Amino acid sequence: MPGTTTDWKARAESAEAEVAELKKQVAALVARLDRDSTNSHQPPSSDSPGRGRGRRGRKKPGSGRKAGGQPGHKGHHRAMVPDDQVDRVISVRPDLCRCCGKCLAGLQAHGKPMRYQQAELPPIRPVITEFRASAVRCGCGTVNAAPIRRDQTWCTGPRLMAVIATLGGRYRLARDETTALLRDLLGVNVSEGTVQAVCERVSAAVARPVAALEAAIPAAPQVFMDETGWKQGKVRHWLWTASTASFAVFAIQRRRSSAQVRSWLPEGPQGIVTSDRWSAYGHLDPSRRQLCWAHLNRDLQGLVDAAPGDFDTDLVRRGAFQMFHNWQLFKSGEIDRQQLKDAVSGFRGGLHRWATKAARSTEKGKRRGLAKDLLRLWPAVFQFIDREAIEPTNNQAERDLRPAVLWRKGSFGTRSDAGSRFVERMLSVWATCKRQDAALIDWVTTALHAGAGLRDPPSLLPA
Repeated sequence: MPGTTTDWKARAESAEAEVAELKKQVAALVARLDRDSTNSHQPPSSDSPGRGRGRRGRKKPGSGRKAGGQPGHKGHHRAMVPDDQVDRVISVRPDLCRCCGKCLAGLQAHGKPMRYQQAELPPIRPVITEFRASAVRCGCGTVNAAPIRRDQTWCTGPRLMAVIATLGGRYRLARDETTALLRDLLGVNVSEGTVQAVCERVSAAVARPVAALEAAIPAAPQVFMDETGWKQGKVRHWLWTASTASFAVFAIQRRRSSAQVRSWLPEGPQGIVTSDRWSAYGHLDPSRRQLCWAHLNRDLQGLVDAAPGDFDTDLVRRGAFQMFHNWQLFKSGEIDRQQLKDAVSGFRGGLHRWATKAARSTEKGKRRGLAKDLLRLWPAVFQFIDREAIEPTNNQAERDLRPAVLWRKGSFGTRSDAGSRFVERMLSVWATCKRQDAALIDWVTTALHAGAGLRDPPSLLPA
């Protein structure tokens, strides 16, 4: 028997509610498929080939530049080496006139010669030093052994050890590739076991200077912190970095918790810590933090992609891009800080109103979670507008992590605690030497001499 009108109405309402819920699930699944490095925290390396800027060819407002050098860009050319550094000069002159065939010998050169410099490597041969430790018997009958140092018993000298460690720690070569390169290029025959022993010696030699860098982290005006996955053996670990304007420090830890942040900042930072919103940084005072706006922009883009009809969020996203435009004008000197504050004040108030409204929403999701985080960490949102010499993004830490990510991809991580210590210390030394324009191999060589007790340990701290 047909149902009553009330029954049909109830069924229709139930079907509509079910359809609405299914639409919501479909939208969530489509948004998940559309996630890439531009609207989430996924790394660019995870994007599909040919994906471009998002699934729908999304571009940032104001972008559209072609790849390569831009109009007005000055080209970069290799500078000529000074005359006092030229080892050999070969003069080339024409023999015969290309018109009449007359001999040109003995005639004066016309104008200045065109100069071309070519760098070449001579055949490399290692310098072999043999230490002969003799024993001498005294008249009293005592046999006196030669006072040979421990480092003189090693089969590789300090500079060669620095090169070996650099091949692994800077250029990410595997042990077998390192031995092959040493043999083919330098004429040095060492085993993979020797390469491993050298890495352990170098790790011990640079431990104290790296520890001094860790002790200097709290006093830095701005510290960029980030972390990425690592694997030690078959166990998931995390590689952390604390990056400053003059040095960078790395650490591999079992947990992605606040323990590492607390070990680097036991009493909190004296300057500003720039990071994402990961809970490991949650114990830090928001007034001593700057949230990474690169992460915030990706989060806002992700919300817009997941809900194209959310015009309030899209307006906030566009306001964020305009804020970065004003920031670039400030960095280039076209506007001063007060003009920057005035230009950003409208967006600042609009973002707070959007976060307040979104946080009160009864619908759970990333939108409400982002809004609550912004309100809870509000003092950390615009530090770069209010304070001098503060950057708005965590890009410096992410750039420092890229070589480590490449190392991880090539080596699949480390096998032991000793291997992890070598990785974190060599990454710290390399990043710091690069930032201070110091020669990596020369610095490691000096550290190895210090490890042998020949001189004081070198410092990685800026003068």
